[in-house]
Amino acid sequence: MNPRVIEIASQLRKHFLGSSATSDISTFLCGGAAGTEHELRRKLGASLAGLKSKYRYSIFYPEDMFVELVLGHQKQDLLTLGPLG
Repeated sequence: MNPRVIEIASQLRKHFLGSSATSDISTFLCGGAAGTEHELRRKLGASLAGLKSKYRYSIFYPEDMFVELVLGHQKQDLLTLGPLG
């Protein structure tokens, strides 16, 4: 195999898997809330959340955030997209 390909693969591996510290990345997945689009967004969200990486992906959907606000659970904050406490 080409040594340059091995070097690039090594750098990518180090970047994505090398650190034991994780960084949180919040993703707000907008789009259709019904039918096929809903299923696609949920599959995409599950794929992102399940990635093996030094990054931890938190996926948020507008319809879920709205329910949180309406019911008053206040476990999520639309401004920070993260737990409140």
